[in-house]
Amino acid sequence: MMEEPSIIQMNIDRYRSMLNVGLSKEIRARIEQLLAEATCQLVLAADVKNP
Repeated sequence: MMEEPSIIQMNIDRYRSMLNVGLSKEIRARIEQLLAEATCQLVLAADVKNP
């Protein structure tokens, strides 16, 4: 089941804000990965919503 685009956008915003604090390399890499995944999910959710 796909999340609503608004929820995905909130996740993207949260991940971006997390990148502004001091993080270890490993945690930063994981957050960047989550950000990339969420961005892809947002594109897919928009395509599903607007066929």
